[in-house]
Amino acid sequence: MNIKAFGIQLFLSVLLLTGSTGWVAASPDSLIHKGNAMYNEGLYNDAIVQYNKVRDRGYESPELYYNIGNAGSS
Repeated sequence: MNIKAFGIQLFLSVLLLTGSTGWVAASPDSLIHKGNAMYNEGLYNDAIVQYNKVRDRGYESPELYYNIGNAGSS
C-alpha cells in the first residue's frame, strides 16, 4: 500500500469513528433547542444533560437555569 492510499484510508477511518459531530461543535442555541425537544418528550434527564453541556461551555442565562430547574423537578 502506498503512502497516499494509506493516508486516505486513515482519514476515512477517523471520520467514521468520530462521526460528524466530532468536527463541528454544536452551538449553545442548538443544544438548548435539543434540550427543549427532549424536555417536551418527557426525557427530563437527557434534557438536563444538554443544558449542562451549554453551561459547561461557559454560557449562562436565567432561561438556561430555569430550564435546568424545571427539568430537575419534573
